Amino acid sequence: MSFSINFINCSTSLKKEMEHFVIEWNENKEEFSVKTSGSTGIPKEIKLSRNQLIASAKRTNTFFNLNENSHSFNCLPFESIAGKMQVVRALVGDFKLTVVEPTRNPFKQLDNNEKLDFIPLSPIQLYELIQTKNLKHFENTRFLLGGSILSSDLKHQFLASKLSIYQGYGMTETVSHIALKKLEDSFYQLLEGVSIDSSEDKTIIFDKILTIENLSVTDILIFKSENEFEFIGRRDFAINSGGIKIHPEPIESFIHETLQIELVFIGIKDLKYGEICVCVCENSLTENQKSLIEEKIRENFSPYAVPKRYFQHSIEKGNYGKILRKKIQAEISLILTSKTD
Repeated sequence: MSFSINFINCSTSLKKEMEHFVIEWNENKEEFSVKTSGSTGIPKEIKLSRNQLIASAKRTNTFFNLNENSHSFNCLPFESIAGKMQVVRALVGDFKLTVVEPTRNPFKQLDNNEKLDFIPLSPIQLYELIQTKNLKHFENTRFLLGGSILSSDLKHQFLASKLSIYQGYGMTETVSHIALKKLEDSFYQLLEGVSIDSSEDKTIIFDKILTIENLSVTDILIFKSENEFEFIGRRDFAINSGGIKIHPEPIESFIHETLQIELVFIGIKDLKYGEICVCVCENSLTENQKSLIEEKIRENFSPYAVPKRYFQHSIEKGNYGKILRKKIQAEISLILTSKTD
């Protein structure tokens, strides 16, 4: 088997865009543009070199044992680093790639006889696969999850499926993942050539293979050893209320796990405290639910993390299930501003 792309019910625009990328690749283009996910703000365009893309693809292909006999699958947006790297991995590894339009359930378009070795996807796409497909067909497939921290409920469902599932840590600037872990493991393992300097105030990424130096990110990582870490959340999501830092992501995950309520905590400007912690939920919460939320937070986190206000508002998410916190924060702030005018 050698490199080829099998398009299944794809739009003309997607086919043209991907085919144009392959032409540019074969013409040895040296630099490519990729859009960031937008989970921490407005998506921006960054430039990545051909050598970086090749180095990242080789490292992933080696880790997952992908070679000229492999068959991979892309159901992620091509404008993202995740979608582009699937094409690059197939080009570098000289193997077959099947492509479908990015949808919530991309697997309904697949032939049940089609054997696939490697599938990166979002949590919601994996959820749909488990609900709708015969999983025995995927018992030899390696899945790679990107996106947000998984709720306990989703994680339990994924583990119960007995599929071979990995989670990646990385971003557009690191040319996809730079650390991986099996779903059942607590700690990510840094890939070859990667080192991270992390403290309470900063996280700096170095990657010899990708020639990345001093990449500053806002992620909060707790290291078990030099090469193993746990991802806690992002500093720029932290709520600074009266000098106390509140990290919302672990609290949200815990509430979802214990009370089966999906909510988001954001910081809103306040004259007295600098910021106050407010809770956003798509459904209207009863007074009893609010009391339970506050009780759980006091018992397991801190009384300072108890929300000062509650809002019923849509919880918007990006392509990979990442909560668009900055957008929600801006919309709630606008609501508050309009009420005071």
